[in-house]
Amino acid sequence: MSKIGSSNFVDLNHVFKAMIKEMRLDQQMDSIKIHQLWKSEMGNFIANKTDKLYYHKGKLIVYVNSAVLKQELFMARQKICQRLNDKMNGTFVNEVIIK
Repeated sequence: MSKIGSSNFVDLNHVFKAMIKEMRLDQQMDSIKIHQLWKSEMGNFIANKTDKLYYHKGKLIVYVNSAVLKQELFMARQKICQRLNDKMNGTFVNEVIIK
């Protein structure tokens, strides 16, 4: 019989993080988070004008279907990087490429 205060209990958050790392899913998890943040942080207008969004090893590649918006996002690349990294609580996006 185990006691509730026993040290046999393990934090599930720690277990899930270890499983993700062991299965090498951390890049995919980061990609999913960045996709979700893109919609919430950039707003519906920009999200609707975004055709594709790829994240791989610190690079975020954004395909936009509006030339004007493409230029605006190009000028704001550093701000976008900083904004996404702030929400992710770390440095995940090193470079934003607008196409």
